[in-house]
Amino acid sequence: MFQQTNIKLSNSEIKIRFFQFLLLTSPLIGSYFFSYSIYKSPFSCPILAFTGIPCPSCGLTRSFLSLTRGNLWESFSYHLFGLIIYSSLIVFSLHLLLEIFYKKKVKNKYNTFINDTKIKYLILVSFIIYYVFKLLYLQINGDLLNNFQHSPLGEILYR
Repeated sequence: MFQQTNIKLSNSEIKIRFFQFLLLTSPLIGSYFFSYSIYKSPFSCPILAFTGIPCPSCGLTRSFLSLTRGNLWESFSYHLFGLIIYSSLIVFSLHLLLEIFYKKKVKNKYNTFINDTKIKYLILVSFIIYYVFKLLYLQINGDLLNNFQHSPLGEILYR
């Protein structure tokens, strides 16, 4: 999957990769810490808190926590794309770690896949379709309107 090249990285490139590594591993480390501790995740969605309507990424934190605990089906119940994003973070972090360790660029097989415009659109459309179905499900249950009416924005609009 990864293949070392002879292209050396400069010190600034290594620093950038180290920053990227920290950024990508923070959700993984955080999900490990919060899933095995008595503490609840300090993160909550500001869009959900203000409008009562979940944003497209609502549920990802809980999905990551479930994956860290090994609960695959629970993870899917929180967010359909949780496993894909979590796995991608692991692969990208490993790639960056190898480049930092060897101080050389590392070839990968997923780069052409990621850079394909059709794949990017497919991922975006899939994410949007999932979000629309999530909102439709909440609407059918009556939760969407109820949550909106009891949100701070709903309180302002329905006065």
